[in-house]
Amino acid sequence: MKILSLILIGFFLFFHSHCLASEEVLARVGDKTITKADLERIISYYPSNQQKRIQSTPMLKKEVLERYIQGIVISKIAISKGFDKQPKIKERLELMTNDFLANQFIQQEVIGKIDVSEAEAKEYFNKYKEEFIIPEMIKVRHILIRAEKNKPAQERKALRDKAEALLQRVKKGEDFAKLASEHSEDPRSKAKGGELDFFHRGMMAPEFEKAAFALKPGQISEIVESQFGYHIIKLEERKEAYQPSFDEIKDKVIAKARDRLKDSKKDEFIKRAYKEAGVEIKYDAIKN
Repeated sequence: MKILSLILIGFFLFFHSHCLASEEVLARVGDKTITKADLERIISYYPSNQQKRIQSTPMLKKEVLERYIQGIVISKIAISKGFDKQPKIKERLELMTNDFLANQFIQQEVIGKIDVSEAEAKEYFNKYKEEFIIPEMIKVRHILIRAEKNKPAQERKALRDKAEALLQRVKKGEDFAKLASEHSEDPRSKAKGGELDFFHRGMMAPEFEKAAFALKPGQISEIVESQFGYHIIKLEERKEAYQPSFDEIKDKVIAKARDRLKDSKKDEFIKRAYKEAGVEIKYDAIKN
């Protein structure tokens, strides 16, 4: 009995101190108090990625609190002067309110509770397997000699000659990574001996990409000209296109299937709402 009493007392003290902490007053605006719990609730309205930054940064918490107080104080002044009655202001407030309510309703009532089972995700995967193919990827090193297109022809020729001289040194067997570290003008890869991360088609300048994908592992290109200047490219590694199994990417498939279903349900809801509201839109009447 004594132990139970101590536990109950401990629980009461913890609960009481927790409540006091959440009710801690951070600011007063006239007769309105703003507590720690109020601030936490306001922060929860921010996008999730911003919430984490705010929660871990006291300065950002202060900014959120000050912005909230500023909104209360200055909006009261604006209302007292009839600012909210101005036609343009009223219209913008109505637009903002309608947009916010519509988005919140769709998120909470139309698509917020939608989920897909593993079986449904597997069915989606089998239907749209091509969406999940990991494309062919390569890893290269390169040496870049910058030569903007607007440079005088004589200067561009001198820069190309510089690239050609480096190419000859590579062909004679000098270490490519060492030359890239010493001479490349690509700040992203210079410190790594000219190495770029794996990339697939569509990620690089077309000329660079075409030349890089044409190489075999260990092979070195001739001079390749792109919008950035002159490149010497060495292919390090190639990964062929790959079709992963459902189990390998299950979480990704579930997320994609869920997003597809949400988009579908949202479109269906909006079409139905338009029909019930008697909406008629004359898009042809909208002029450029």
